[in-house]
Amino acid sequence: MRFVLCAFSRLAKPALTRLAEDSSLLGHKLESVTVGEHRLDIIELTADFQPLRRGGELRLVESNGTRCEGTPIRSLVKAVARARAWYEQIVTGKAGTVGQLAKKTGLPRSYVKRILRCALLSPQITENVLSGNHRPSLTLQELLQKPPIDWKEQNQEIFSPR
Repeated sequence: MRFVLCAFSRLAKPALTRLAEDSSLLGHKLESVTVGEHRLDIIELTADFQPLRRGGELRLVESNGTRCEGTPIRSLVKAVARARAWYEQIVTGKAGTVGQLAKKTGLPRSYVKRILRCALLSPQITENVLSGNHRPSLTLQELLQKPPIDWKEQNQEIFSPR
């Protein structure tokens, strides 16, 4: 993939200008471009990254990366947190059924039932989801697949490279 410095002219203009002027740090100059009043040299940076789409977000992850580096994925964290909170409400008797819980939260019963599966995830998976220490391509759909009851089997399924 190519990253072109002039595409970011509105963001951190002084830093980019300094970087473009001293392109000997990153390689040779390819050509020059003028953006507004600023003349920038285009520098080609290459790296082995893969685009990963998550809703409206685009992340660049290493092709051989097997783990995120401490970047929790909001949708996964939200699902695990909701599942734990809802599970506690059911166990303590604050909500007797999934239907009552759905009514209380104002969410569809089918959604509440699916998300509650995350309450049965192993402590290791829960910790890794909350800390962001998992493979970058892990999705909520994978977590919501009917997880095996055995935590060792869960860990093997979730942590296996895909």
